[in-house]
Amino acid sequence: MPSTPSQCRRAIFKKLVKLRQANRNTDYSIYRHCKLFLQTLAQEANNGAETDNTNVVEEKHALEKVLHDFQGNARKENYFLF
Repeated sequence: MPSTPSQCRRAIFKKLVKLRQANRNTDYSIYRHCKLFLQTLAQEANNGAETDNTNVVEEKHALEKVLHDFQGNARKENYFLF
């Protein structure tokens, strides 16, 4: 147990720094999330293009729906908040 106030503040600071550090799996988690986003975006865009009977995939085919879905997940599951 720290005996002086400066030691107490130092201990609290060390705990806060340790809590705010990213763990080893952070990079992999970001990679997986980005990969899932791109796969979903491509799949929805392809489905939208098939629905419109076009051979060209355009922004309007999936961008809004996929962005809405992933922004909702980011808010609910606290992605990218370290």
